[in-house]
Amino acid sequence: MKIKTVAVLIFCIIFSFLFNSATQANEETEIEYHRGKIIEILETQDTEIQGLERTQVYKKVRVELSETGEIVETEISGFKNEIKGLYEEGSNIILSSYASPEHETSYSIVSFDRQGSLLLLFLIFALVALLICHKRTIGALLGLTFSFFIIFTFLIPRILEGGNPVILSIISAILIIPVIFFLSHGFAQKTNIAIISTIIAMIITGLLASIFMSSAKITGLEMEESYFLSTILEQDMRLDGLLLSGVIIATLGVLNDVTVSQVAVVKQISEIGEKIDIKEIFSRSMEIGKDHMASMINTLVLVYSGASMPLLIIFVSSDFPINYILSLETISMEIIRTLVGTIGLISAIPITTFLATIFFNKDKARKFIEKLKQTSINKSFS
Repeated sequence: MKIKTVAVLIFCIIFSFLFNSATQANEETEIEYHRGKIIEILETQDTEIQGLERTQVYKKVRVELSETGEIVETEISGFKNEIKGLYEEGSNIILSSYASPEHETSYSIVSFDRQGSLLLLFLIFALVALLICHKRTIGALLGLTFSFFIIFTFLIPRILEGGNPVILSIISAILIIPVIFFLSHGFAQKTNIAIISTIIAMIITGLLASIFMSSAKITGLEMEESYFLSTILEQDMRLDGLLLSGVIIATLGVLNDVTVSQVAVVKQISEIGEKIDIKEIFSRSMEIGKDHMASMINTLVLVYSGASMPLLIIFVSSDFPINYILSLETISMEIIRTLVGTIGLISAIPITTFLATIFFNKDKARKFIEKLKQTSINKSFS
C-alpha cells in the first residue's frame, strides 16, 4: 500500500509541475504570467452595438496576485453572452504582464485559473482507478507520466527547434510503447507480442497518413492554429507535419487497448483449446477481434464527429453544397485522420492475432508448417 501511495504522489507532483510550468516567464518577450483572484469590481459598463443588436460589456477589476500578494488593476471586455456572469469577485484567473522601461507594467486577463478543478478531477480519477483496478493502476499512472514526460521534454521541444514532426513522433512512440506496456501489463510474453504488434500497426498508420495527406494536399495553412503558431513563434510553420504527428500519437493510445486485448483473447483460447488446431485458434480469435473492432470503429467516428461538431454546424448551415464541404481542408483532414486511424486499428487485429497465435502455439505452428511443406512436396510429385 505504501508503494501505491508513493507512486500516486509522484504522479501528482509531476502533474502539478506541468501546470505550474505554464506560468513561467518568457524572458525574450518580457511577458510574465501570474495567478490571481479578483477581489473587487471597480467599474462595469454595457454598450449597445448598433447594427449587431449585441451588447459589449466592459469591466475594470482589482486583482490580488497569488505569488506576491500585490494588488493590481486590469480591464476586460467582450460580448455580454460571452462573459455574462463571469469574472466576478472571487474568480481565480491567470494574467499576463508586460514590462517595458518606458511604461508601467500592464496586466491583461488571459483566462480562468482551472488548475484546481483539473487537479481535483485527476485525484477522483486516480482514486476510482485504484479502487477498481488496484495494482494495475499504479503502472498505468506511471506510464502516463512517462508519456507526458517524453511529449513535453523531447517531442515538443525538438519540433520547436525545427525537427521533423513525423520522425520525432515515431521516435517518441517507440520510446513510449515499451515503457507504458511493461508498466501497465508487466514483463510477460503477451506484453512483448502487444508491443511488436503496436509498432507495426503504428508504422502502417504513419505511412498511410503521410501518403493521403500528401495526395489530398493537406497543408494546415487554412487552419487558424497555423497563424497562431506563426505569431507566437515568430516564424512560418506549416501544420501538415504537426497534423501527421498528432495522428501517430493519438492512434498509439487506442492501439494499446486493441493489441493487449487481442493478445489476451488468443492466450485464453490457446490455453483452453489444446485439442483444436492452430487454424481454428486463429479463426476464433479473429471472430472476437472483429466484434471488438466493429464497436471501436463506431466509437472513433463518433468521437471525431463530436469533437468537430461546431465546425460541422458552421459548414452545414452555410450555402456550400455538401460535395464542396467535403473538399475543404479542415473537413478533409478530419476524414483522413478518422479513416487512417481506423485502418491502423483494424490492421492491428490480424497482425496481433497472427503473432500471438504463433507465439502461444509454437508446437502447433511447427507441425502446421511441416504439413504445408509436405503437402507442397506431394503436389510437386503428383
